Amino acid sequence: MSTFKISATTKAGFWRCSTFFPYAGKIVDHGDFDGDQWDVLNAEKGLTVVPAKDDDDAQALDRQVLIRSAIETLGGPDDFQGGDGKPKAGGR
Repeated sequence: MSTFKISATTKAGFWRCSTFFPYAGKIVDHGDFDGDQWDVLNAEKGLTVVPAKDDDDAQALDRQVLIRSAIETLGGPDDFQGGDGKPKAGGR
């Protein structure tokens, strides 16, 4: 099955065909969308559609692991200010 990397052209990402496409790209199989949806995706100026490279899947997995690891280091509710969600500065 053919795989493709679909990337948003803006840092905020882009929704199309009920799917969110991040700026960093999302790997999809050709079978994930029907013919009409592929026409929409390929015509969308807010997206870049290219064949996936062999290392794209590995890079996406590495990115997920890095993000998950970063989130796990955030701490608990006591490490954040009330209301605005900003982390507390300095020691306790």
